[in-house]
Amino acid sequence: MKEEIGSMSESRKAIPPAELSLLRKDGSQVSVFSSHTILNRDGNTPELYCVDLDLTKIKNAERLNRLQYNLIQASINTKNLEDLFESVKNELNSLIDVKNFLVAFYDEESGSLSAKVDNDEKDQIPEWPLEKSLSGYVIRQNKPVLLRKNEIKRLHEEGIIELFGTTPEVWLGVPLKVEGNILGTIVVQNYDNADVYDQTSVEIMELVAHELSIFIDRQRSEEKTNKLSRAVEQSSVSVVITNREGCIEYVNTFFTKLTGYRLEEAKGKNPNLLKSDHQSKAFYKELWATILSGNDWEGEILNKKKNGELYWVKTVISPIVSNEGVITHFVSIEQDISERKKMLEELVTAKEKAVESDRLKTRFLNNMSHEIRTPMNGIIGFSDMLDEPGLSEERRKYYSKIIQNSSHQLLRIIDDILEISTLETKQEKTIESEFCLNDFLMEIFSIFNLKSKERNIPLYLKKGWHDDQSYIISDKTKLNKIVSNLMENALKFTNEGYIELGYYIENENLKLYVKDTGIGISPKNHRKIFDRFSQEDREIANKHGGLGLGLSISKENAQLLGGDITLQSEKGQGSVFLITLPYKPADKSHTNKTGETVEDSEMNKPFTILIAEDEEVNYLFLEALFEANGDRNYQLIHAINGKEAVDICMENQKIDLVLMDIKMPVMNGHEAADKIKSKCPKLPIIAQTAYSTETDRQLALKHGCDDFISKPIHKEKLFNTIDKYLMGK
Repeated sequence: MKEEIGSMSESRKAIPPAELSLLRKDGSQVSVFSSHTILNRDGNTPELYCVDLDLTKIKNAERLNRLQYNLIQASINTKNLEDLFESVKNELNSLIDVKNFLVAFYDEESGSLSAKVDNDEKDQIPEWPLEKSLSGYVIRQNKPVLLRKNEIKRLHEEGIIELFGTTPEVWLGVPLKVEGNILGTIVVQNYDNADVYDQTSVEIMELVAHELSIFIDRQRSEEKTNKLSRAVEQSSVSVVITNREGCIEYVNTFFTKLTGYRLEEAKGKNPNLLKSDHQSKAFYKELWATILSGNDWEGEILNKKKNGELYWVKTVISPIVSNEGVITHFVSIEQDISERKKMLEELVTAKEKAVESDRLKTRFLNNMSHEIRTPMNGIIGFSDMLDEPGLSEERRKYYSKIIQNSSHQLLRIIDDILEISTLETKQEKTIESEFCLNDFLMEIFSIFNLKSKERNIPLYLKKGWHDDQSYIISDKTKLNKIVSNLMENALKFTNEGYIELGYYIENENLKLYVKDTGIGISPKNHRKIFDRFSQEDREIANKHGGLGLGLSISKENAQLLGGDITLQSEKGQGSVFLITLPYKPADKSHTNKTGETVEDSEMNKPFTILIAEDEEVNYLFLEALFEANGDRNYQLIHAINGKEAVDICMENQKIDLVLMDIKMPVMNGHEAADKIKSKCPKLPIIAQTAYSTETDRQLALKHGCDDFISKPIHKEKLFNTIDKYLMGK
């Protein structure tokens, strides 16, 4: 500068104005905008004129602007408070002393302050009470406070504050606040120099406190918003937000889980996409009138899911109002109460059922009196008649037969009453044993076959396994009661058609069934008929008699065996009673359909043969022939008419050969063979029929049969013919 002034003195030209830093008397520096020029007052002696403009305020303003800009940038780019505090400290470091820098948050609930940033040379105090602390003093003053050591001691002596930790030479604290709400304080202090902070420092700290407060408030608001958002999103109730017109703008995850509609599908739609039409137009009119008036609406609605399933919800719909008091949106909170409604309905049903049960018991007592007196009348009456003189032997036998039948009838009634009593008291136990299921069913078949022939109702037996594979473990006595009862009912309620008894294995369960073409049962009564003392209707009860205990006893016995009984039936279309029990084979080596171990079966797999035969005796004869043939293993499937044979062939691609009877109901063998060959041209079909002429043979071959066997069937000829078609397989 001296050189420039000297040059100016020689050249008599002014130095361009410039920004300079001048040294004050106290040793501090000050920034000035300086302008120098030389003038000749007397014409010869040059004089230096200097004008300096103090730039302190301008510089401070620039520093504050730069600090504010940097703080704003940091608050935008920073995601957490710790990083922002570090940025703030770094920015302040070039402006004021921040060796001892503290940020503390105020907890209104506990009335304490906790340090979030505590960089202090002397003390580390994580938490302290707000009352009578310097930070508390700042918060109470609600403005920046700059205190020297002597002022701090004076406040302490006056009892205004208490001292925590080492007392600094100078202390500067500024409250963190947003719209009057105190968040905490930001503090700097120095233990060596009491003059390190001045009014400029206060302004700088005020600016920092302002930007920090905005960031903290925004972050807390975001956390609160996120918390509310997560609460809504993860809620176990359905939340729907619509605009004032009712168009959906938001649905939470549970809404999708409950209704099946995703946000993309529901957005922009009206909530009436859930309407089930259970509620009236007046119902919805009242709802809208309530919420448009600014009030909450609460009630129960029956809605419909995307898949068509109906469900009940308890709903609260509230208007969302702007700061100006205008309704802008509606929020609907819906709780699924379907299970609760179902439970209430079940309670009502249970009450009605209890009343019905009481009525049925009364009717049962009346029926029991009638049912007992009827056979007793036969027993007593015909017993007296046996004593009449001159009674013929034929008449005596006839009367004795009536007495025996009446006694058996009475015994069955007594057995039912005793059994329902033991089931009621849970005293009935199962006694399992090993037995052949085929033999067991054959015994039942033999008993009921005589009865069915008396009524001219064909009875069929379908066995799912060979005899040596059909050994199971179960309670034979209880199973006999179940099956016999179902067979009795089938005979009682079937006037034409047929009855079929059989079983199969499915999913580790033994499934026995009794199928009939009787009067059938209306679906609405499927559950009712298994209730004690119940029959489908009084007309049937009056016509056929009975106490209404048989099916109840059968179902409870099936449940004792670990299974159940289900029903498939329509009124006038017959019935299928299905007994499902756990399959417990007696010999684990017989679990595949050849009767061999798994290892042997891989070497000698069975042939599957479909026998289409409507006469049960003829089928049983063929079954016996196949079981007696030990050279090969066979799996037999029985069809009782031509249509059933066609259906089985269409569904089962593993059939190796068909034995086709020609004369059958529903569809004869010729038509069945035609249909099977049209879909399965390579499947061998052997006609087996009582028709034996050459014309009959040619007619069978014309309709698709590959060979022909006349009845009566001879074992050797049967297996020679079968082997001719199976040897290459």
